[in-house]
Amino acid sequence: MGTLKITPPTKSSPGYIKRMRQAMRVRQLLSAGDPAAVDAMVEMLRPYVTSYDGFNSIEEAIEEASEADFETLFNAVEGK
Repeated sequence: MGTLKITPPTKSSPGYIKRMRQAMRVRQLLSAGDPAAVDAMVEMLRPYVTSYDGFNSIEEAIEEASEADFETLFNAVEGK
């Protein structure tokens, strides 16, 4: 198993509205049961991946994250 490292944005990072828009879209797709939610989640986290040692791609690394890790990352990107 590889190692995924993500540096989430901080409260002072630019792009807050863009991140909120992405997070709202992901949550809307999840609520609707739309499989496109998975791709939207990967795209939302992609810019914050700083390394993905042991994985073939950023996407693979994100897809292999546990549910607990993913929720933590998603909330950090969302600004919570």
